Amino acid sequence: MYLVRWKLIWASGKVLYGRWGKEADRGDTENQAWCQNKEGLAHAMIEKRDLVTKETTIAAQISGPDFCNFEWMGRITFRGKFGEFKPTIVGLTMVCRSDVVEVYNDGTVRHRAKVLPDNLFHYGK
Repeated sequence: MYLVRWKLIWASGKVLYGRWGKEADRGDTENQAWCQNKEGLAHAMIEKRDLVTKETTIAAQISGPDFCNFEWMGRITFRGKFGEFKPTIVGLTMVCRSDVVEVYNDGTVRHRAKVLPDNLFHYGK
C-alpha cells in the first residue's frame, strides 16, 4: 500500500507539496494545487510513499506547460445496520493536455487518453 500526493516545481526553484493521502482543508487554498499560479511551472508530478519502507518515488511526471490539474479519486462504501457512508481516497489523478494519469494507493499507474467532452474544457484560464 502507498500514500500519494501532488508536487509542483517552478523554474524559479519554488516547490509545493500536497498532503499524503488526503486533500487540504476546505478553506486552506494556500495548500491546494488548483489555485496555484501555474506561470513558470517546470514540472508537475505525483509521488507515492510506501507505507512499509517509507520510500518515496515519483509515480508520474509531466512538464509544466502540459499540466492541467490534479483530481482525487475516491470510493464510498455503505456499511452498517443503519446505513453509514464511509468515503475513502483510493488515488490521485493528474490531468494533462492530451491524457490522464491515474495513480492508485496500491501502486498501480494507468494512462488514458482524454476524450470528448473532456478535451473541450480549457484549463488554466
